[in-house]
Amino acid sequence: MPLSELTARAPIPKPTTSARMSFMPFRGVHRPTRFLRRKISIHTSAESLSGRAGTVRKHGYDYHLRDILTVQSNLDLGEPTPFDSSRSSYFGIIDLAGFPKDRFYLYQARWNPTVKQAHILPHWNWPDRVGQVTPVHVFSSGDEAELFVNGVSQGRQKRAKNAYRFRWDKVTYQPGEVRVVAYKDGKEWANATLRTTGEASQLRLTTYRNRTTIKADGSDLSFVSVAVVDDKGDVVPLAEPTITFSVSGSGEIVSTDNGDPTDMTVFPSKDRKAFRGLALAIVRAKAGSSGSITVTATAGGLKTAEITLKVE
Repeated sequence: MPLSELTARAPIPKPTTSARMSFMPFRGVHRPTRFLRRKISIHTSAESLSGRAGTVRKHGYDYHLRDILTVQSNLDLGEPTPFDSSRSSYFGIIDLAGFPKDRFYLYQARWNPTVKQAHILPHWNWPDRVGQVTPVHVFSSGDEAELFVNGVSQGRQKRAKNAYRFRWDKVTYQPGEVRVVAYKDGKEWANATLRTTGEASQLRLTTYRNRTTIKADGSDLSFVSVAVVDDKGDVVPLAEPTITFSVSGSGEIVSTDNGDPTDMTVFPSKDRKAFRGLALAIVRAKAGSSGSITVTATAGGLKTAEITLKVE
């Protein structure tokens, strides 16, 4: 059969690529730091905020999200590329501690549009930017969204074709509250709120998917996250205190992490600096044990947190 007849009968597939995209974002880093190995999570359009003009690159996000593709690194890889003095690469959608980076929510808006999400960036703690233009981006699969800063609307937008974010590039920063309401087919789809936080005052422990049991087979693991929060329970985005983890009962700490590729602390260490307000402890029950495991997290000047796991 002639090739022309075959192609006429067969549907034309969408463009397919493999390992099409790799970027180098840090979780929660929204402007350059003096420590140049900490790369910006997502670029916004105010040069004074991001250190470069331009927004999230169209060819790398909005455009190729229409294709069928494989992102090279779902998780930050173990190879320290491009910085030899780091412990891993920076390419993942999530970091080594399993915490999502900002672009996780961009991909989710495209590849799993049934999830009702609205993800705001950057964080809203900018004491040196009062009165300055500070762009706000929102990732959502909604088709419209309205942004409010301290209760004042910044405008309602329709999502552009093949885009999976909304942009308000002329927002003037004032401390307080940023809220977005996303809509789909004219009905509220999702909402999110960011607040300027107070000083860090306490730690908060949670388990992955709120799991409160662990098997006593020596292999089952519980992933316990710690958040550094203020008096209202909001995560303080720039807080990085050293956290000490301990356990009592029939368990042990296997590893700790914070998702920072520049942190060379060994994984078995019980002391771990938070990175952008978060850290992680991985806990295992002793084989054949019973009872419970209590995980405790402490940090200087902050209220201690505890969580208990039932051993089965």
